[in-house]
Amino acid sequence: MFRLHVVLAIFSRNFKQYFTSVLGYLFIFVFVTMCAILTFSARFFVDNQANLDQLSSWFPVLLLFLIPAITMPVWADEKRQGTDAILFTLPASDLEILLGKFFSVVAVYTVALLFSFTQLVALGTLGSPDWGIIATTYLGYWLAGLAMLAIGMFASSLTASNTVAFVIGALLCTAPVIIGYDFIAPRLLQPYSVSHQLQDFTMGLVSLPGVVYFLSIVAFMLYLNLVVIGQRHWNRGQGRAMSVHFLVRTTALAAALIAGNVICERSAATFPTRLDLTADRLYTLDPTTRQTIAEAAANNRPVTIEAYISPDVPQQFVSARKRLIGLLRQYDRLGGSNLEFRLVEVKPNSDQINEAQSHGIVPRLERDDVAGKVVEQDVFMGVRVTSTLDEVVLPFVDGEHSIEYQLTRALASTTRESRKLVVGILKTDAHFNNFKLEGQLYDWMAPRVVNRLSSQFDLVDVEPARLAEWLPDREGDDSIAEARGAAAADADDRPDVLVVVDPSSLPLNDLFTLIAWVDAGNPTMILADPLPFYWFTYRAPEDLGIVNAPAQPRIGPQSVWARYQVPTSSEPKALDGKLTPLLEKLGITWKHDRTVWSVDNPHLTYKPVVAPIFGERWPERYGPRNAALVFARNTPGFQVFSPEHAVSGGLQEILFVYPGSLAPVADADTTFQPLVTLKPGTAGHYEWDELTEEPVTTRQEMNRMTGAIEEITAPEINRFTGNNLRLLRPVPRLSRDRGEPEGQPTSSRDEGSAKDDPSGSAITADTPVRTRLDPQAHVLAAHIRGSGDHPLNVIFVADADFASDMFVEQEPALDTPLDNLTFLANAIESLAGDETFVRLRNRRARPRNLTAIESATEPFRIQAAMEQDKVEADMDRKLADAEAAIRAATERIQNNQDMSVWQKIQEAGLSLASENRKLERQREKLVRQREKSMDEIATRRQQ
Repeated sequence: MFRLHVVLAIFSRNFKQYFTSVLGYLFIFVFVTMCAILTFSARFFVDNQANLDQLSSWFPVLLLFLIPAITMPVWADEKRQGTDAILFTLPASDLEILLGKFFSVVAVYTVALLFSFTQLVALGTLGSPDWGIIATTYLGYWLAGLAMLAIGMFASSLTASNTVAFVIGALLCTAPVIIGYDFIAPRLLQPYSVSHQLQDFTMGLVSLPGVVYFLSIVAFMLYLNLVVIGQRHWNRGQGRAMSVHFLVRTTALAAALIAGNVICERSAATFPTRLDLTADRLYTLDPTTRQTIAEAAANNRPVTIEAYISPDVPQQFVSARKRLIGLLRQYDRLGGSNLEFRLVEVKPNSDQINEAQSHGIVPRLERDDVAGKVVEQDVFMGVRVTSTLDEVVLPFVDGEHSIEYQLTRALASTTRESRKLVVGILKTDAHFNNFKLEGQLYDWMAPRVVNRLSSQFDLVDVEPARLAEWLPDREGDDSIAEARGAAAADADDRPDVLVVVDPSSLPLNDLFTLIAWVDAGNPTMILADPLPFYWFTYRAPEDLGIVNAPAQPRIGPQSVWARYQVPTSSEPKALDGKLTPLLEKLGITWKHDRTVWSVDNPHLTYKPVVAPIFGERWPERYGPRNAALVFARNTPGFQVFSPEHAVSGGLQEILFVYPGSLAPVADADTTFQPLVTLKPGTAGHYEWDELTEEPVTTRQEMNRMTGAIEEITAPEINRFTGNNLRLLRPVPRLSRDRGEPEGQPTSSRDEGSAKDDPSGSAITADTPVRTRLDPQAHVLAAHIRGSGDHPLNVIFVADADFASDMFVEQEPALDTPLDNLTFLANAIESLAGDETFVRLRNRRARPRNLTAIESATEPFRIQAAMEQDKVEADMDRKLADAEAAIRAATERIQNNQDMSVWQKIQEAGLSLASENRKLERQREKLVRQREKSMDEIATRRQQ
């Protein structure tokens, strides 16, 4: 008979004993101190995550030393002092005494855990933790402690010495902890380790298998404890028989508990065994994922998922690594026996590196700032999915918000006998799908973006004339008859979606073919850019300038650059690049010579990644930085991304580069649904002549007949195209026809002067920002639909650079991931009518960073950025002065009338060589000074 009052009496006696001496207080002090040290380690601040991950990774080891300290006197002290005989003569059963003592040590441990809540106050002050994860983590700590306490009590029952009880308890507790390490135990046993079972709780899951696991240890060890203290009841001479009897009973109990754990673990594929308490339901698999896994099992396609992941990763991958592992564990459980999951930790200089690379898993060389030191390391985060049908390798799982999408897409590719969407890339002068010349493939504007898209879609190049072959015949429509010729319409190889980058470069016939294609209702994505930036400005030679902008003529057939254009380069672009008939068909307006800029800059200390020849400084040839880069991001009170549309709903941030804007035409027969809209009053625009210029060169030449120096003024010629050179202005100007005088000075910082604005959030120009902000909202992307005989289905984006490698290069320098590729892929699938995976891509988790630390260090980051700009500007000024001195010396020689022509030439050559040597020494000196200054700035920022 179980009597609760007896259990409570034993509990009260033992619990008070812990706090009548220094032992209980000492334990709580040591425990709380160790928890704080492990939680707020250096790695905690490096990872910049408001969670208990650092403590969780060491918590099982921490219990090895602290739990035996609690349990060692439970029975050992009773035996040493002889009070055990008195205890067992009380009117209480062995089970009641055992439970009373067990509940007392559980209470001591619980009090210690409650005192460790003080670190949660600090955690909440430093950032915004997910309290659901915190709650499940502490539940896991408590359950793990219960299991260890039961083990420690059993160890205490074996001896009368506290020291021996501590040692035995630590050794016995080591067994369920150490089997979690692959170099100790086989992989079969690792799922039954404390660290493995605790992992679910630390990720925000209440795990039924974990609860059963820990309670099974408690039940088994308490039973062993009960057997040990019950030996006094055995009759003399029956010791061996009773030992065999209880050995059989113990073995049967162990077998039953193990079977229960196995059944509970494997039942996850049948019914839910884990409750997701994370605020964003991070580990609740999407219905699409569940359906994909179920289809694999129904089709009898066993799947193997191998994840090759580095144990330590830089800060930007910490959260993604945790979620990747957590999701893979969910896939493993849901897949049951049909899915086998293998996690391989790829440590430096290990055999696993060769294994990962043999499967196509590619590491990334990343830099991490650890305790003020910059450490370079190869980071592995790749996944290999194989089945009897196919194999898919994800070389590097990047982008925390799209991990489930990437995994499910790979799983679907290996288990479904279905083809990928075919995406046609229309051949234009933009060469979005790279460029092949004389059998050699050239990286153009988006090689890395194309590589990522090719893992999701089948990309094919489409000649403009080929569109005519896929168009249906229409009664009375002879507009494309000539283009069709004798070719038969064949829809078998028609792309599911057509992507058109830079339609302004199309000749007239090709443009009307595209219009007919769009008018027939074919899904089309159009990227029309008023100022294509990435390749011709960002990657090309410095004296190339702007090429192929809609407001510029096409490169002629006589140019040395003509061979880099599409085969129809001899034909001029249609209607000077204005796209008027296409825009009329879509019912929209789009200015081919107008760019949009924004004053919203969420990344005040962001240093854009530029071409290596410019170092870290934004060069003048790129134009003003804040006119170039437009960050579209939702703000309180205004939704930049339309939440109603599947393409844009859930997106967080997209980087555009010199974008344009579009708007619906009144009384149009089309439906215009904005996808990306800048907040009214936060953006302005520049006309083509305001933002760009044709430089005029005035040079001095010597008349060889007279010896006189003559000045020649003429436009600079682009040596590649043969046309006049077109450059971006370092400081845009405003035309008088816009109602604002040129050269108007900025009155004050209150007016928005960029010169006084350390954040760089205003446009650098000589007119007040407020007078240049447009009151209307600028739409950067929209979905346009038709009806009836004109079933249009077009997503129009007023920028092409957002889909170039520009955003890929900028992501590492930003503090948040960009959704450029997500938007592009969502648009393609939405146009095709297949939004199965769009919802997966748009799943978002709120960042859980140390916001207090970021806020406290923000002024230092801004100051460091300002100092760096100042140092680089000083270097540029000194170099400019040195170059001016060279020009002045040359002019003095040329103006010296006492020297003959040949003397001038010889003297000018010698002077130029000498000054160039001085300039090079000056440049080297300034570079060393800049590097020293940058190191000092970085040190102060780190301090």
